[in-house]
Amino acid sequence: MREIIKEKVKKIISYPIFYSGTLKLYKSIFPNRNPMILMYHKIQKNRFEKQMHYLKKHYNVISLGELTSILKNKKSIKKNTIAITFDDGYLNNYLYAYPVLKKLNLNATIFITYDFIEKNTFTWWDRLESSKKNIDLNKLKSLNNNEIEEKVVKITGLNKGDKKSIQYSFMD
Repeated sequence: MREIIKEKVKKIISYPIFYSGTLKLYKSIFPNRNPMILMYHKIQKNRFEKQMHYLKKHYNVISLGELTSILKNKKSIKKNTIAITFDDGYLNNYLYAYPVLKKLNLNATIFITYDFIEKNTFTWWDRLESSKKNIDLNKLKSLNNNEIEEKVVKITGLNKGDKKSIQYSFMD
């Protein structure tokens, strides 16, 4: 209940700031010169394309390699610089994100978890998603890896070493 109230209060405060133009004014007066890294896992096709159009219009999108080079060589960073990354290398990164990035000429870095590909196994978060149960992930944050594993097996019935089969389309 407390989390729901917290979310409602955030929305009540953030919507007027965003839609009144206050945020835009603030950003024009105090531009962000700290580079950011935007990390994705899975994406939703329609939302992702809108987000990338927004980034292209309002940010200096560079590759992670460029950002690393700038920081390493202590060069000055343009305002609103951002690098885009994808963790875990889900299929939808290639099917949905890549065409959008290519169309908009934006760079991104994809980190692939090859161990899960080689062993054909699930990550614990994929096993939770496959269960289609509403899980409060905040409750898992305080647990260690073994406790998370026990909880996930109890909820999903899927063990860490269980093999993926074609029926799990949630991996897309």
